Amino acid sequence: MSTFSIVSQIFGNVRESLLNRHEIGNNTIARMMRDSSRLFKILDRSDSVQADLSLRLWILRSSVLFTLLPFDDLSLGLMKKMEEFSQSASGLPEAALFVESIGKAVDDLVASGVNMKREWLLHTMSVDEDADAGVGVLCALSAGKAPGWPTEKSLELVDQFKGLKLIKSRKDLRSGVIKRIILPCACRNAPSALLAEVIHSGRSFMIDVLLYPEEKFNDPKRLTPPVCSIFKGKLQKQIRQHEIHVVRDENAFAAVDDWMNEAFWQGIHGGDRRAAANLVSANYVLFCDGTGAFLPANGRVPTIPENEDLSGVSDLRLVCVENVCE
Repeated sequence: MSTFSIVSQIFGNVRESLLNRHEIGNNTIARMMRDSSRLFKILDRSDSVQADLSLRLWILRSSVLFTLLPFDDLSLGLMKKMEEFSQSASGLPEAALFVESIGKAVDDLVASGVNMKREWLLHTMSVDEDADAGVGVLCALSAGKAPGWPTEKSLELVDQFKGLKLIKSRKDLRSGVIKRIILPCACRNAPSALLAEVIHSGRSFMIDVLLYPEEKFNDPKRLTPPVCSIFKGKLQKQIRQHEIHVVRDENAFAAVDDWMNEAFWQGIHGGDRRAAANLVSANYVLFCDGTGAFLPANGRVPTIPENEDLSGVSDLRLVCVENVCE
């Protein structure tokens, strides 16, 4: 496909696209999510022991929601995760009833083995005559290694279907234009920049979001330039069709996702990313590739030499933000 054709498709997809929400009913998972939510609310995450329990709860719950494997797959390890979670909670009598109920739900899922998200993918790939044109699956579902996605099984999934592509980064996404992109979950822990690009970059006309009970997908906002006369009327308008497909079977958990994202940030940066006291005035810098960034208005930033001859940190030069240009 020529560069012109790719660019033309991208602009067409940005202008008009389709987002399908597949709401998959499952009473066992619904019960598990409700009990997980109630347990999470009573845990004191300022205590190291209960914070560890919260993490194990998140991993167990995310392994169910994120995965496209059968629930009885040994590499998924739901029973092992449940056993470790139960042992960690043994010192909290007030959590006993919730842990017992979650354990029964995990037992039922493993006994059945049927993961309706996987069944939907198998059916879609088998009946879609244009699947060879490319189907992408977002697998960067959290910071670090995503629960429910063992590396060896991910490779098996790609080998099983011709035209299936795993999207692990923005580089994978930008490698071309594909027919549809599948989001295996609500993606509340996925890198925000990658998720926004999946939805708004025009790399695919169709986005399919697979949701179990209690999963709430929030369409990320489209990045726009600052309100300024220079940019007025320059942004292409979007027409996005939204369709909801209910798959029946005979957002209460948002807090745990927010806590997990914040805990990961603090572990890396050592501070709260929402602290209003740390806000400073900034300038918006628009880069030549169409992306942009806010940089402190009164600060200095390191720049690469014009000849791009960079052998070490000593070759970087500090430049006032107001003088930054490409």
